[in-house]
Amino acid sequence: MRALLLITFLYPAFSLVGCHVFRPKPPPAPSTTGPFALDPLRRSTVERLEFHLDSSQSSGLIATTLDPLRLGTRHSRSRCPLQGTITATLTTSTDDTRSLALDSIDLATSTNAHLKYDWTPLIGSIRGIIPSGILTIKHHTFSGPLKIDSRGTFRRPGYRFKIGGVCRIQGHGLLLKKLVGQSEKSLTIAKTKPIVLDGTLVRRAGKWILEIPAAVLKERFELDSKGSTLDLVFTGKVTAVAR
Repeated sequence: MRALLLITFLYPAFSLVGCHVFRPKPPPAPSTTGPFALDPLRRSTVERLEFHLDSSQSSGLIATTLDPLRLGTRHSRSRCPLQGTITATLTTSTDDTRSLALDSIDLATSTNAHLKYDWTPLIGSIRGIIPSGILTIKHHTFSGPLKIDSRGTFRRPGYRFKIGGVCRIQGHGLLLKKLVGQSEKSLTIAKTKPIVLDGTLVRRAGKWILEIPAAVLKERFELDSKGSTLDLVFTGKVTAVAR
């Protein structure tokens, strides 16, 4: 009887000798191809940046050609400091490539722009002034993010802007004082022609610095029904620091 109990007790233990210990299978490795591949941008970093223009290094060159009443073209130009902000989203992917998506642009001149056009003493002259803060540049259409290369440079066409402003003009001399007098002409452009944004985005002293050396806007304005025209070329030079 005692032997039977011993056999009954030991049998389960001996029966386990030939069994394999159960170990769960490791989970499958994440797929790197196919429809279930991991998104390589999953760990990308996204920064919301607000750039403030450095007015000591940012300016707008206003170059104009005026032809009033078909008396012959005259040229005048004026350079004004620029002020304002640019907001953007900077995305840095896992392979350190970067793109900058512009969200808004809100710029304005910070001094008066003075324009002078002279003819003969008999015809006279025209003086124009674009008051400080009146000439504005705002975003209209962004064609896509700016791809930043390893040197920090970018170039992308297709950006459009909205221009606002007025030019106060006054005629002087025997003819133009009478024909032109004093008036105010609108410089509003609802949507500019597409322009190219060409510049750099670099990091210095822990701050992102955006530089656009020459963004060029061109437009022609019909000043009256007698054929008077004003051609305007605005060249913006921007240096802005993210805060």
